[in-house]
Amino acid sequence: MEKEKHFDVSDKLYSFPGFIFEGLKEKGINVAKMLESQGINPLIAVDPGCFVSKKEMDSLFSHVFRIVDDPVFWIRKSKMIQPQSAGIVGYTAMSCDTLKEAYYRIARYKEICSGSRMFFEERDTETSIFYDIEEGSCFYSKYLIEIGIVSLICIGRWLCNKDFSPLRVNFKFSEPSYLSEYSTIFSSPIFFQQSYNEVVFKNDILDLKVVTANKKLFQTFTEHADRILEKLNTNASTTDSVKKTVRDLFKGEMPSIDKVARKMGLSRRTLQRRLKEEKTTFNTILENERKSLAIAYVGKSQLNIGEIAYLIGFLDLSSFYRAFKRWTGSAPQSYRMEYGVKS
Repeated sequence: MEKEKHFDVSDKLYSFPGFIFEGLKEKGINVAKMLESQGINPLIAVDPGCFVSKKEMDSLFSHVFRIVDDPVFWIRKSKMIQPQSAGIVGYTAMSCDTLKEAYYRIARYKEICSGSRMFFEERDTETSIFYDIEEGSCFYSKYLIEIGIVSLICIGRWLCNKDFSPLRVNFKFSEPSYLSEYSTIFSSPIFFQQSYNEVVFKNDILDLKVVTANKKLFQTFTEHADRILEKLNTNASTTDSVKKTVRDLFKGEMPSIDKVARKMGLSRRTLQRRLKEEKTTFNTILENERKSLAIAYVGKSQLNIGEIAYLIGFLDLSSFYRAFKRWTGSAPQSYRMEYGVKS
């Protein structure tokens, strides 16, 4: 019997933002030679179907932002980004009906072209888009956060042909010396040293129509993007796949191992064996994801504590309180007061 191929997190594949290479060329850098010197296939600069590993992507970002250590340059480049430069992700956004739908599609397919994460919190009159970088403690994470948030707003303006502004923008890092550069982009209050990187929009802004909307192309582009995403995710570890599936299934109940296995197209025994090979268990992943979701909901949302407890499968509030205190050392309300969303 052929031995099953096993992947770990480092096997995950990514595309690389093309406008980064355009910026390097503007600075007079020979991109092909630079890539070869880093041991990376030069086709990544010209072929959207060419992907790099997480390790290669980290190495490349680190090298790029050391040789062009100029945040204002990259912010100005980000202002000029058009959806087409993001390949299939951009074309999918262009075919959407509304800005909200376009932003949700960009979030869904983000991992095709970067290691960033976007998630949303919808409220009665406004919506927050939270933005962060995988393993965001690396020195270049600030560059990627600036690029990501600036390009998100500018691409949105392009899609709707309207010069809108967010209600406010929050950054986790300290105020930079080039604050005036931000002001020319956002035209809204900007706050630094916040708990999260966050852009807040009025909901009527997200309801704006995309001027290039096309239902037939939307179906074609989303099917193509889904195939690429599926291809990339086949290289994810079983642990990563279980984490994603568990999060998708948390809706007022505890996902069982049998339900998760069925969702992943595996038998219970196969799933348990693969997790054992990766030196973990289903219950460990479930507990960790439950903890992560609890902390995220308490800190980042305006849901009440009872709603949060229900969403992550607690049958009663007292059990949730005990678990949260065990995880964080604080009661949920105390944690929210200290670390919660700043309004």
